Amino acid sequence: MGTGVNENEGAKPDNTRPAIIIVGAPRSGSYLLATMLESAFDVAIPVDTHFIPLFARHAHLWGNLEELDNRAALLADIYRFLRLWARAFAVGEDAASPSFTLLSTESEATAIIDSTTDYHGLVREMYSVFARHHGRGNFGDKSVYFQPSDIERIATSLAPAKIIHIIRDGRAVCASWRRTWFGPHSVLAAANYWQQHVRKYQAWGERHDLEYAEIRFEDLVRDADGALAGLAGLMGRPAVPVAWDSRSEGLAKAMINAPTHALLGQSPIRERAENWKKVLSNDECAAIEAVADGLLRSLGYESGDEVRVRPSHMQFVAAQLIETMHPVSWARGFKNRLPMAYGLRAYPFAK
Repeated sequence: MGTGVNENEGAKPDNTRPAIIIVGAPRSGSYLLATMLESAFDVAIPVDTHFIPLFARHAHLWGNLEELDNRAALLADIYRFLRLWARAFAVGEDAASPSFTLLSTESEATAIIDSTTDYHGLVREMYSVFARHHGRGNFGDKSVYFQPSDIERIATSLAPAKIIHIIRDGRAVCASWRRTWFGPHSVLAAANYWQQHVRKYQAWGERHDLEYAEIRFEDLVRDADGALAGLAGLMGRPAVPVAWDSRSEGLAKAMINAPTHALLGQSPIRERAENWKKVLSNDECAAIEAVADGLLRSLGYESGDEVRVRPSHMQFVAAQLIETMHPVSWARGFKNRLPMAYGLRAYPFAK
């Protein structure tokens, strides 16, 4: 197994550059985009971390973070969370390897604690060290969750930051997402969650237009270099043409052994953008379009000409109940509550 460490390891990243945050609905191509950003814009992005908004919400439980002992306790709990996440939710053998996660920064925990005075500083320094380990000039995060990300907390924790929102046809998302172990169990739920993701991130972009850009999955698989060139303004530098053979290292190396991300080891093909038409039945397409037809059309995705009858409120309630009662949903809830539990344990000892 390769180390995944760039030959320029040790080069210090420019810590004044905005962090790059990728958001989008699951199965929209966020890992594909992340691997391309590594090559095109010299950005180091770790395997999903999921900790930033969860710990940001409860950081006060560790007391005054200007106190070194409190910062040390908080950082130790972040690493504890990352180790659990890597073991319990890693999607491939390499994905759990510390070199591809923020766990690779734990050897420099003392320096991270000494050089910061608050949660924002801890988070940015962790990512900066990760980027240095991988020989990249900048760092980023792929913040893709089952439900829409707390984008405000993530952006604030990594500020300055810029958001890249990857959008994929909602029918393709539903077709792919529903077949994963972590996906919704009905097309109604999947379509509804897809809408929530897209609308929430677009609303954030309307309020922060200078720090936000959208990119389409369909454009990435049809003309990657052309699509990435459109991000040059947001990134503050031109894109380097993507070299597909270089994707045997870094984030792509971490994920290609995972069944859910095996296609990262291949050059994108145009047909992938239309594959949902072979997977979804006519009834499933109709259900998705009934839920999300307005958004699909506003994004320029072709939809059927038939008038779709929107599912009833009770159908939505039933779909949501199925999701809530599923064991995977309980596991997500447990993960989301862990930082609060860690904080409550630390609170009596915080200064």
